[in-house]
Amino acid sequence: MKDWNEYVQNCSVSRRRFMQWTAAVLASLTGHGKTASAEIPVSKENKGEESKAGTKMKKFIYLGMDGLDPALLTLYMDKGHLPNFKLLAHTGSFAPLVTTNPPQSPVAWTTMATGKNPGKHGIFDFIHRDAKNYGLNLSLNKEKSSLLSGTSYERPFSEPTFWEITSKNAIPTTVIRWPLTFPAEATGDYELLAGLGVPDINGLLGKYTYYYTGKLEAQGDKSGRIVKLDRKQHIDTTLQAAKGAMGDPLSIPLSIEVASDDAALNITLQNNQWNGRQGQWSPWLPVKFRGGFIKTISAICQLYIVSAAPELGIYVTSVQFDPKEPLFPISTPDVWSKEIADIVGSYFSTLGMPEDVKALMEHVLPPEAFLQQSYSTLAWQKKLLQAKLEHFESGLMAIVFDTTDRISHMFWKDTDGGKALDKKNPILDVYVYMDEILGHVMEKFKDDTTILVSSDHGFAAYRHDFNVNNFLVKKGYMTLKTTEPPPYGNVLFSTVDWSKTKAYALGFNSLYINMAGREKSGIVTKSQVDGLRKKIKEDLLKFYDETNKEHPVAKVYFKEDIYKGIHLPDAPDIVVGMKPGYRYSWQTALGGLAEKNILMPNDKLWSGDHCFDFNTVKGIVLSNKKIVKNNPGIQDIAPTIIGAFGFNREDMDGSPLFNG
Repeated sequence: MKDWNEYVQNCSVSRRRFMQWTAAVLASLTGHGKTASAEIPVSKENKGEESKAGTKMKKFIYLGMDGLDPALLTLYMDKGHLPNFKLLAHTGSFAPLVTTNPPQSPVAWTTMATGKNPGKHGIFDFIHRDAKNYGLNLSLNKEKSSLLSGTSYERPFSEPTFWEITSKNAIPTTVIRWPLTFPAEATGDYELLAGLGVPDINGLLGKYTYYYTGKLEAQGDKSGRIVKLDRKQHIDTTLQAAKGAMGDPLSIPLSIEVASDDAALNITLQNNQWNGRQGQWSPWLPVKFRGGFIKTISAICQLYIVSAAPELGIYVTSVQFDPKEPLFPISTPDVWSKEIADIVGSYFSTLGMPEDVKALMEHVLPPEAFLQQSYSTLAWQKKLLQAKLEHFESGLMAIVFDTTDRISHMFWKDTDGGKALDKKNPILDVYVYMDEILGHVMEKFKDDTTILVSSDHGFAAYRHDFNVNNFLVKKGYMTLKTTEPPPYGNVLFSTVDWSKTKAYALGFNSLYINMAGREKSGIVTKSQVDGLRKKIKEDLLKFYDETNKEHPVAKVYFKEDIYKGIHLPDAPDIVVGMKPGYRYSWQTALGGLAEKNILMPNDKLWSGDHCFDFNTVKGIVLSNKKIVKNNPGIQDIAPTIIGAFGFNREDMDGSPLFNG
């Protein structure tokens, strides 16, 4: 298996039992698995009572743009490609934004939402470890399963967010696609559409289906469902989605009729009929799956014809929640997702990460189709924002666009890190698209509105994989059960001898000590931890890439030096800050080992990244107000937003960027 997303796809649903699936669907009939909200502590200073008394409130618009890089933004502004960003920078403020350590999206967006460091909110990596069994848990959403209650979800963190604070103080509040907000819990009187972390109807981060005839051009493992068909004028097959009560896949009929000229396909998916040609996307198609006696599951999907002749190639997106009837709540209030579908045009992608980077990486979805998919996502978000702004008279409007991050990941190498201005540059193009959105907001809202734009991190090249567990084996910190080399992509520490292992790595920047009394088979005593960590730090910093004449590790951090709060015991014992160019391998992220070397070249399309030392991948922050704080950071966004409405939260780690 190649990465953490594929791991989830292959093991998550297969482990669910009959009662879990049944209760999950039944929960959708009786409250959608919501959990109780956290209480928001009373602020010591609250200057916002005038809003409750009817005094005219301020307007605040926050635009989050995932992965916008300060160096690229400066280059594009200087070359005249981003007139609105340039105007905002010159008339207001523009500065690099210090990101979280580690600089990963779930960590950064949660810190932005709460104004608190990871030690307080508990999100430390894309992947967290389970010390009880050395298992892996995704931080993007939190699944709860038991034979009695079935599968349900709760928000991955419990700390209050800025939108909960504003809404509970009578500030009209709308938040669109903020990461790690699934399920959309009603913790105040506000509108929220959940973002990164919303699963498909399988409970996965997304799993495509690909139908083909002839030969599959790109060989190798695929994370999607690959279906081989015989080339005929009429083909009958099925689209499979969620698992049924007895573990069998639920499916619906799919038929393909090849037109007489072989250039067009007439596709019937359940009750939907679509006639398409090569290079065309279908509209979003509503489908329903029946789980026996359980309520029908409403879903949507979209098709793309990769090839119509001489052989067929048909891509189908992950089967997602129908926004008009989602199995679990994706919006607050529940009905808002239906209203959004009416605004943006019947249907929209509900998956937390709709841009199918896996299908592109695995050469199933062509680059042009991936870009069309990406801009389709941007288009409905833009349309929704503009529709909401038409009636925006006071309060808070916040939206996160994360397609910028996906395009930067996938086209970094092809565009010379986004710097190529003499050829097609998808990274530049998406920055220009963001500039147009910013321009619309700036033109419509001027003197009486605070406009704040930020990203969660920047970007750099990802050229080499660092197989950290292989490094630990070589240095004697990890011992394997066998002397034979593990299979490439080995995951979940299946060959590790825990009785002789002192340290292990998983996630994208995390390293843990195999501590006695904490880990299931821990052997390192508390008195030995400090000495062991210092030795590991020394070895990591000394490690040298003889081929490229570089030290791959830039800095090494101990958890108590960078975090504080009640979740400190759950934090990685060591956070490894990689030098740009080097990143934890996909195998390491899953607790795996590589077949060969500690360092290996990254030959994937995913060629740009940000899981490096946090000092090297700062984000951006711009505003039409003067930023007076030196060295602004991610944790300052939440206190800046609530501060604009007169509220002060002393339990936040950040402070407002503005005076007044």
